[in-house]
Amino acid sequence: MASGIWKLLGLLAVVALVSFVVGFLLVSRFVG
Repeated sequence: MASGIWKLLGLLAVVALVSFVVGFLLVSRFVG
């Protein structure tokens, strides 16, 4: 059960990181 929770947290962290990078690139493109 704990391993499943850690997998879910890792997946959420990866998704958050990817969305942050994509959002940053879009903002920098629009602002720049």
